[in-house]
Amino acid sequence: MSDEAAEEMRFPVQNEVVGYAKLAFGYAEEAITLITDDPLLAAPKVEPDGDTKLDNVLIYLEHLSRHLGTIEAILGLRRTNSEGE
Repeated sequence: MSDEAAEEMRFPVQNEVVGYAKLAFGYAEEAITLITDDPLLAAPKVEPDGDTKLDNVLIYLEHLSRHLGTIEAILGLRRTNSEGE
């Protein structure tokens, strides 16, 4: 990214980001409480490393959340930037 483009970046206000994060994590926690332990602690038949399904869920959740956070940040920056024009 060029210096000029970086200088033009605008970020959402902190309370909006925190509110969104609390809501997103709240939904995730609620969904997790609905899952029973037995299926998550079983290893898939095709898992070469012996990771359980829960291991895989956590690995993918961490990985995907990084992508989603990046996308949300970019969308927010684009909206903020277009409002300022």
